[in-house]
Amino acid sequence: MPDPFSTLPLPLPLMVLTAIEDLSTLNYLLQASPAANVIFEGYYSEITEAVMSNFVPELQQLLRTIVSMRSDRSSIKDTVDTPEALDSFLAARALSSNASAKPLSNTTVSLSAVRSLTSSASLVQQVSACFFEELLNRVNKIKPSYLLDQSYSYHSRYPRYPKKIPEGRPYKPLQCGHPSWIEEQRVLRALWRLEVYFDLVAITRPKTGSTSQVWNLLGNEGPHRIWPRLMRWETRELDCVYDYLYDISDATTRPPGQPLHLAKLPLIEHGSVTVPRSTPVHDVLVYNWCQSTIFLGKMSPAMKFLNTIGKLSFSPLYRSSFEPFQRLGFGIWDSEKMARLGLNQYSMRTLPADVSKMYRVGPFEGRPQQNDLLFRCNSLLVDGCKSNGEQ
Repeated sequence: MPDPFSTLPLPLPLMVLTAIEDLSTLNYLLQASPAANVIFEGYYSEITEAVMSNFVPELQQLLRTIVSMRSDRSSIKDTVDTPEALDSFLAARALSSNASAKPLSNTTVSLSAVRSLTSSASLVQQVSACFFEELLNRVNKIKPSYLLDQSYSYHSRYPRYPKKIPEGRPYKPLQCGHPSWIEEQRVLRALWRLEVYFDLVAITRPKTGSTSQVWNLLGNEGPHRIWPRLMRWETRELDCVYDYLYDISDATTRPPGQPLHLAKLPLIEHGSVTVPRSTPVHDVLVYNWCQSTIFLGKMSPAMKFLNTIGKLSFSPLYRSSFEPFQRLGFGIWDSEKMARLGLNQYSMRTLPADVSKMYRVGPFEGRPQQNDLLFRCNSLLVDGCKSNGEQ
């Protein structure tokens, strides 16, 4: 069968290529169509910029930074040879603010660097799909308990020695389904930030028989060395995804202290799961669920609640580690998923029919109040297996 792109005048296939919505689809098309591939070689920067215009500005800047680094590998390897040089490099690239990357141009970035970006995009999308499959599997197995005595209050004169231990009863949350747009964006942002880290690890890797102070530093301190000025909640996102990558990495082929690399993850080589693309819808319900674009610059609802309540001395979660909740994706999920888990406070008018029904019967009977929410979240920590979403 002839390549359809080979029979069309140049403006038409160029319009098709610039109208593609994501880099992963562009990568697959270039592999399938030799004619499209030839056109891409002449207009790779223009086409890639057009595709990236569908992404949020922060992600666009991250991708431009990656292409710029991959176009300048040899120079970076020669100059970033000490911790001080690494700090200067990171400051010059303004990674923390994503402010320095300029739009792609055929005169400033190489074709091979852009091709590697589209290839990485396919891998990142697949890793993201596998991540959500695992995290949804964990959170859908939790067995929280609700507070039986709704008049009970943790806020007493002697909060650490209450007169009675509150009793609870297990309940079954609603199943959480496909990720929303805001959840996808949080994970994609973390994965592309990790890709910057992986690229620097690969660039500074020493030759066999030699050593590299920078490479050892990156391996020992991890991605926090590259992203030291992120907001605390952004660091939690990064840690959540990075911990998952370590969970699925093959320790037999990765010696202790050896940095990870997406292409070497065993699960990804065999993974075939896909996540439906989702787009933000601007309406009142989406805003109430913290799913609109504005919330990409804010911490997740669960993290906001736990961060606030964890600072109160009367709370059973006082100074508790966020790590067990992090493994359940609480730094990623929007308000709708937390409501489906019975771990959120929301007006009954904003709830979908199935969630609203759940909040009108059994242990719910309306949205849970603060003491009940505290009890429910704390019930996930009573058993370590529960906090991991395991049976």
